[in-house]
Amino acid sequence: MTAGQGNDERFTIRSPVGVAFILKAVMQGGEMVTVQCDEGRILLVTKILAVNRQANEVMLGAGKDNKTNNRLVDGRLVFFTTSQDRVKIQFQSGRVSLVDFDGLPALRIAMPGTLLKFQRREYYRADLSSLTRPVRCRLRLPTGSIDAVVVDISLGGVLLAGYPEAVPMKPGARFDDARIDLGKAGAFSASLVVRNVSEVALRNGMLSQRAGCMFIQLPPQAEALLQRYIMGLDRERLTRGVGN
Repeated sequence: MTAGQGNDERFTIRSPVGVAFILKAVMQGGEMVTVQCDEGRILLVTKILAVNRQANEVMLGAGKDNKTNNRLVDGRLVFFTTSQDRVKIQFQSGRVSLVDFDGLPALRIAMPGTLLKFQRREYYRADLSSLTRPVRCRLRLPTGSIDAVVVDISLGGVLLAGYPEAVPMKPGARFDDARIDLGKAGAFSASLVVRNVSEVALRNGMLSQRAGCMFIQLPPQAEALLQRYIMGLDRERLTRGVGN
């Protein structure tokens, strides 16, 4: 199984009709849209002005200053986060244009090929178990630090495995300043609290203990980094799928 494959169908909207319908609902509901560049910084909070499926385009309100707009136009990848009926929506664009819309400056993007629509109180979980280079989480203990393998990850938390049995992984246990290394994508620190612990039978018959942990107030920069990482994994999986 490739990264994220087990969760795609629950969250990813691929139908052009479905994508346009959701974006129109966001527009009609007057929902705010946060816009981030590939560096992870939130550059703009705006609204959708128009959704035109025939022209394959979406219009959003431009920023008040040219510097912000130019950064978005020059960005290699731009991320958008909004909500529809209190459900989180995410999509991305590889190209943003500054255009005139009804006499006012606007940002034009192509209609997204896909978007993520999260279920209520749930997060898209990316399966990392098949990665060649495992993602690791360093936990700080009173006696030192230990590394665990991140089996899956979401904006809500992580599933950890491969840690020593002596580590006090019990529901309610808290680990501050846990360091998660995403490889070339970067790394971030966050506080974790253990929600549940279970055992899984491996193919060799051995039992592996796993701990489901929740992020506590994930910092905005860490959330942006993680969001880009998860969407990048999904994009790579889709690219491999098209090539096969």
